[in-house]
Amino acid sequence: MNLPELFVTGRDEGGDFTFKRWCPPPVGEFATPADLARIITAFRGWVRANASPGFQPITEQGAVSEQGLERLLLLAYQASFYTDEGRFTRARIFVQDVNRQAHPVRINHRFTPPKQLSEPKMFSQLAPTLVAEDAALVVQETAGDLACVGISLLDAEDASRPLLGMPRGWTGVAGGLQVQVLAPGELRVSEGRAEYTLRANGILVYSWVASAAQVDRWIEELTQDLTAQCSAEDRDWNTRPLTVPGADVRALWSHVLREAARLRHGGAFVIVPDPRRAPIELKYPTEPLALGGELAKLWLALARAHHLLGGKLAADALEQNRVRRHQLWSTAASVGHLSALDGCVVLDRRMTVHGFGGTIETGAANASPLTYADSRTSAPLMEEQLLPRFGHRHRSAFLLCKAVPNAIAFVISQDGDLPVFSSDDRHVYCDENLSP
Repeated sequence: MNLPELFVTGRDEGGDFTFKRWCPPPVGEFATPADLARIITAFRGWVRANASPGFQPITEQGAVSEQGLERLLLLAYQASFYTDEGRFTRARIFVQDVNRQAHPVRINHRFTPPKQLSEPKMFSQLAPTLVAEDAALVVQETAGDLACVGISLLDAEDASRPLLGMPRGWTGVAGGLQVQVLAPGELRVSEGRAEYTLRANGILVYSWVASAAQVDRWIEELTQDLTAQCSAEDRDWNTRPLTVPGADVRALWSHVLREAARLRHGGAFVIVPDPRRAPIELKYPTEPLALGGELAKLWLALARAHHLLGGKLAADALEQNRVRRHQLWSTAASVGHLSALDGCVVLDRRMTVHGFGGTIETGAANASPLTYADSRTSAPLMEEQLLPRFGHRHRSAFLLCKAVPNAIAFVISQDGDLPVFSSDDRHVYCDENLSP
């Protein structure tokens, strides 16, 4: 089976963009993870062989050997068949770039020590914590051994929400090597813009939806209409220029499609010249929502903001503030996602996370002098009246607070209830009917 050629971008001696074609090696009719590894290895070899003063490839490479790559893909493939509470493993695995200075990655939750990857079960156990689209398990190779060193949110700068630029959406690009476990027996590996998917023992190569001829034509027409609309209101709105309008329209529509695909439910979008005349009966008709018009308004707002700010220093300071705000909020969300794994997430009273998947040893509560009391009045209460109402997780949280003075345990039930157990130097308490 012959795979389509890949156009590799590079720069010539003058610094201008140039391109070369790479032809991937053929694969058999029954492909395996080893074939994915062989393709990436062949691409690496081609990049090394074709690098010259007249063609400097713009590409990335994960810091993993060819043997480590093959082993990593096999472990990910095996993990795809594991289940957790009836759900198959879905995960993103990331190997940092060989050039870490050019492609820095922030590891939000670093394991101490790293978790050795000797079996695929590690991926399936940690996968429930990877709720965010950019969440990934970071794998590192040391002396030929693979280990999971932590969890990273790869979209550290929040590509979809620049303060003084246009949202492009995060496309998964962060340098290095990425492996996505998509479904049982389905893997996607990408490195240096080379992306290949193993599905049903076949190798698939996907092209961007906007590259389809009629889609491209529609987007170009829409771009012309929207830019003309902006120019009618402000003829100088994009004279700097501030953005590439066609890229913005493509990014906006790709965001719609990615959100639909992420639901894993199935659906359809149809584009017609006049919905009123199309043979479609709408069960839930709505008022017209001009998504393209919203984009045009954003262009004009961006132009006004740049005009008012003027200096680059002010713009850079605002952008840095926005990135920091995103990193704080996304990291907080990732801490919440850690609770998807069995066990508790452990923090100290300065809100510093120390780990997750914790098992509470309840025996220490037997020797505790703390007594159960009402949290408002400190009136004594009977533990025997409280604990039988709760399950194992709640009872463990209560006994932890009894064993450790000045502890707080937030227990989130599957039905959304949020009881809080706590203690001071004298008593242990239970507050119920709370909301986040």
